[in-house]
Amino acid sequence: MHTENTQAVLLLSCYFSKPRKDEAKPLTVAEYARFAEWLRGNQFMPSSLFSDFDTIFGKWKDPKKTVTAGRVKELLGRGMAMSLALDKWQKAGIWLLTRSDREYPSRLKKRLGITSPPVIFGVGNKSILETGGLAVVGSRGIGEEDTEYTQTIGSQAAKEGINIVSGGARGVDETAMLSALNAEGTAIGILPDSLLKAALAGKWRRHLQSNNLVLISTYYPEAGFSTGNAMGRNKYIYCLSDCSLVVRSDKDKGGTWSGAKENLGKEWVSLLVKPSEVDGNIALLQMGGKPLETPVNAQSSSANWLTDGINGQVEATVSAESKEPVPDNSDLFSRLSVAEPVPEYLQNDSVMESAPSIVENIRADTVVPESGNDPFFHLFTEKLQELLRNKADVSLSDLKERMTDVNAKQISDWLDRAENEKLLERKGRSRTYQLAC
Repeated sequence: MHTENTQAVLLLSCYFSKPRKDEAKPLTVAEYARFAEWLRGNQFMPSSLFSDFDTIFGKWKDPKKTVTAGRVKELLGRGMAMSLALDKWQKAGIWLLTRSDREYPSRLKKRLGITSPPVIFGVGNKSILETGGLAVVGSRGIGEEDTEYTQTIGSQAAKEGINIVSGGARGVDETAMLSALNAEGTAIGILPDSLLKAALAGKWRRHLQSNNLVLISTYYPEAGFSTGNAMGRNKYIYCLSDCSLVVRSDKDKGGTWSGAKENLGKEWVSLLVKPSEVDGNIALLQMGGKPLETPVNAQSSSANWLTDGINGQVEATVSAESKEPVPDNSDLFSRLSVAEPVPEYLQNDSVMESAPSIVENIRADTVVPESGNDPFFHLFTEKLQELLRNKADVSLSDLKERMTDVNAKQISDWLDRAENEKLLERKGRSRTYQLAC
């Protein structure tokens, strides 16, 4: 299912289960970038490690002394763990992209160069990754005013065909994404953890099935939350967008503040800020952010007031800096990016060989019932069968308690389908089930 090159990249850079203290840690993005650049410069590929390991480590001298022969050899020896993990994730509809894949987001390569993540895991419509759009970020704890502002931005973005990019966390991120999605818009969610769990969550499931949403993570799909991962993913929110908006930020603390400051310093995309008395918002405006207010009556305002507001602030900045007249026919986001051109070595990335993308949903040898191609159902039945190996039966109420992130009606529908397909048997008239004979 994967080329040797893809396998090598995965083995070098990914976890496949919860980390243990006694095992080698996969290469960080910086370590992988350093090693991959050296391999390219010496006419090797990651897959060359399988056949030319001794030759490579006879020449490679890591200036940081962290990418060692022993560490890499231990990482490459995890083939069985990789196979089992990929099979499990694939059944849940999770796909992956490496930098050699044509569908790998071009904005990440353009803005981050060799420090773009070597592997991206995702679920949903991966074509949305190329649409750019408006990054909307902010604090987890927000009040009514910030909630209404964020909902207005999200729903208006959907009406104007602007994709929303955010981090999927509670508060501003989730509110912006769901407001856009519920208004039939599209969204990209860049998660710092628990991609597998999010793929099954009721709040995202309908939008994943309707192809309006893609959730991605640069961390393995079962990774738990960590502050470091949350901070590390902030740059990808900005780099996958064409313009950004901070709704609420505390000063000198939190991921929103650090991400916005990094974006201002790197000049990836223009930064807009909700006018507010919050200290972080005030500071970001003083540092170069531009205010973006919503109309008093959004319903009766211009049909494209969000586009007009974004263009007005960004073009005013560009005009002031260049002292040139602003073109009348400027398109939304046409001048928002200030990133450098794609480096020549990434236009034809010889570090990675071209390879077809991973099968997107479930394995080709999996029989999909006529009742619908639903990879989440297959994951559900697989988990249910594991549970029933050690238990005589299971009830609907028991499953609701165990699967708190899945809508109760969805669990009930899946149980009915499993019963219809003779995978489960109901015990009497109760909603208690056992494995079918």
